[in-house]
Amino acid sequence: MSKLRSYSTSSLHEAQIERPIGSDITKNVLKIERTFNIHQAKHLMEVYGCAILPNKNVVFIDSSNKRLVIHHESGAYLKEILLPEKPFYITAVGMDEVAVSFSPRLIRIINIKTNQFESKLTKYIENYSRGICYDDGKLYFVDHDVGIKEVSIDKEVVRKIHVDIAGMGNIAVYKNRIYYTADHSNKLYCSDTSGKQIWTISDDRLKAKKNSAPIAVDNDGNIFVAGPDTGVVIIISHDGKHQKVLIDEVNAIRHPRGLFYDKHHKKLLLCYKKNGLAHLFRLQ
Repeated sequence: MSKLRSYSTSSLHEAQIERPIGSDITKNVLKIERTFNIHQAKHLMEVYGCAILPNKNVVFIDSSNKRLVIHHESGAYLKEILLPEKPFYITAVGMDEVAVSFSPRLIRIINIKTNQFESKLTKYIENYSRGICYDDGKLYFVDHDVGIKEVSIDKEVVRKIHVDIAGMGNIAVYKNRIYYTADHSNKLYCSDTSGKQIWTISDDRLKAKKNSAPIAVDNDGNIFVAGPDTGVVIIISHDGKHQKVLIDEVNAIRHPRGLFYDKHHKKLLLCYKKNGLAHLFRLQ
């Protein structure tokens, strides 16, 4: 298990308080379980994200064709749901629901089973919505150049988390930790849920010419990060001190755009922007 190329912490004492108990990442190995050929559309696909529902349905967002594409975990194509706007980020929020972030100021809760748009969030967005995730009954999303918003969907209570990082794109949350990446940056950041930065790591393999590196978090608080331009996939320990390469850039398909960890079944889903492929891995 190797040290990260660069590591800093704003408060070692803070990092020791209520931190998640991580597993030994040296034991993690990815075994490919399924390759998806995402159902084609009229125009060239641009797949910006993916999610796995507890019922094992897999949802992809195809931005250029304004649609959700639903496959079963077995690989079988089920259906598509046409959307009125271009989708950009997605997360699972229930047995049959996903939250989808649209630009500039819209998040929709969509029922995959009924094809219904159940609700939409607009009043909480000050600038425009970007990365989105769901944890412990709360929805978190990036409000561009404003910070992170925490929303209790049922109670419609919103809390602003001030994070002073420009161009923040992707986000993942585990208990009292928030992880995020930013445009044109080679860094992964970790803050607590008040926005106080705990640690930052730097790795040039994670830097993107556009957008930000996709991320996901497992059941132990360890973070998966994919290099958008290199194709490398790395797992980083919950404390930010160690890493392991799970997919090497030499053998990788380039330009991964979406990353989702299924905490129910311990599987990692990785999708690519333009080739219409996605890979489902089992963690061993």
